[in-house]
Amino acid sequence: MLPSQVISTSNNLRRGLLAGAVVSLLIILLLELTLSIRRETQTWDEACHIFAGYSYWTRGDFGMNPEHPPLVKLLTAAPLLTLSLHVPPHPKIFSKEEDFTSASQFVYSNDAEKILFRARMTAAIFTLLLAVLLFAAAKEMFGAVAALIGFTLFVFEPNVLAHGALVTTDMGLSCLLFATVYAFYRYVKAPIRGEVRNHRSGSGAGACRQALWNLGVSDSGGSCSCRGGAQE
Repeated sequence: MLPSQVISTSNNLRRGLLAGAVVSLLIILLLELTLSIRRETQTWDEACHIFAGYSYWTRGDFGMNPEHPPLVKLLTAAPLLTLSLHVPPHPKIFSKEEDFTSASQFVYSNDAEKILFRARMTAAIFTLLLAVLLFAAAKEMFGAVAALIGFTLFVFEPNVLAHGALVTTDMGLSCLLFATVYAFYRYVKAPIRGEVRNHRSGSGAGACRQALWNLGVSDSGGSCSCRGGAQE
């Protein structure tokens, strides 16, 4: 076997072991979150988030629980749309007291265990996605070994396990904020960044000239002159 073939075989083996380790840790994280869901009672604001998301889907009214962004609530309530649920009256849509009392009635006048399980499993998607993004970012920035160490620490981190499957905005915000930072990092480090910059500069210059023309100013040879007005 040629040395190049030995190196190629060794690299393939390392990639296979790394992929197997990542998949195994993801399965462990999923099991940790799934098993904890049925052993944890509802936290204070989970019912309010679930009922708010369900109201957004069924009534199109975003007045309930407006202080939190709706994305997580919409996603976690989506699996409930296939259920036949009793919905308590909620006349005072902007009342915080009504929000929490009606939300508790909504969860516990129906099958609370089924509602919490479906909503929490959906919320856990953000935690799993954050784990994958963390590994990808660490591997790109620091290498495979550092990425695997960080990924392992994340899988067994107590705060992640405590909040990873709750119907709150915590993990959703963490996941999407990290995804934004990582996407910006990749944008800055992209090999075609020069082309992108030139394209943006060209587009910006064109837009600037169009704006000047609309204002009655012409740009010729880098100098601007007014048309339709007095010139010195």
